[in-house]
Amino acid sequence: MHYYSYLYNLNHDLSSVFSKFYGAKASIQKDERGNSTLSIPLAGYKKSEVSVRVEPLPEGDFLVVKAENAKRGKFYQHFAISDVDITKISASLQDGILEVTLPPLEQPKPTIEIKVT
Repeated sequence: MHYYSYLYNLNHDLSSVFSKFYGAKASIQKDERGNSTLSIPLAGYKKSEVSVRVEPLPEGDFLVVKAENAKRGKFYQHFAISDVDITKISASLQDGILEVTLPPLEQPKPTIEIKVT
């Protein structure tokens, strides 16, 4: 097993256990423009206590969400992402809900030559 795969599996297992204790369950919805919105309940955390970043790994890109404060402790969760324009990801924390918008990767349509016979 590749080192990164081992770390991913270990982190995934630990994140699953952590969410069972703290009840932080993420949900994802897609809008009509193809944007996916990831919603994570983070009640009790301030914006300055939350970080969201993309980590490129050999297995693909991962969205990593961390939060920490003295009252609520530490929160960590990561998500495999694909076909997302990582330069246009945005996040907002409002009313205890972190919403991360994941815009689709816009691929140019290929030009196809049609042979005339």
